[in-house]
Amino acid sequence: MMTKCAWCGHYYKRKTRSQRYCSIACRNAYANTVPRKPRKLGPRPTKVCLRCGRVFEKPRNAGKAHWDKRKMCSRACNGKIAVGIVRGTDVTDVRLNRRTRQQRIDAGYYARACEICEFDRFTVLAHVIPAAQGGTMERVNILTLCPNHHALFDRKQLTASEYAKISARVDAAIAHASKRKREA
Repeated sequence: MMTKCAWCGHYYKRKTRSQRYCSIACRNAYANTVPRKPRKLGPRPTKVCLRCGRVFEKPRNAGKAHWDKRKMCSRACNGKIAVGIVRGTDVTDVRLNRRTRQQRIDAGYYARACEICEFDRFTVLAHVIPAAQGGTMERVNILTLCPNHHALFDRKQLTASEYAKISARVDAAIAHASKRKREA
């Protein structure tokens, strides 16, 4: 059945029920003549940057999940916090990405090998005091362990000889945390 184009008036064979125009050109020509509804632009939510203290607005294209996670106003501020050791300050509440972790290992901030077995092919950073309990990313609270010893450390299943190798670091982290609590 032949149908008349809603824009130019030519007759054409419809391919779908909702097709109203004979071509994309006719569809676009019609779309350009129809006035568009103005977007409602209300006030945008704001946050304060953790690094520089500047107030920044939610970008128009940012979804709720992205905005909820965002803590810095720009990539530059995010980078300054992530590599805070360059400026000689300890970073407290920032998770490390792979590059930043490698920069800190290269700078001597964290050990290269497991502090228990000296395994150095793959290591992870373990919190002495977990982040959920107020632990930070400061050097005193981080142990470099292999995945096996990290799992054993978290479950408190290290042997006495294994624990003896890191006991001084664990005691220092606990003392540092209690000192921070007293100061706060």
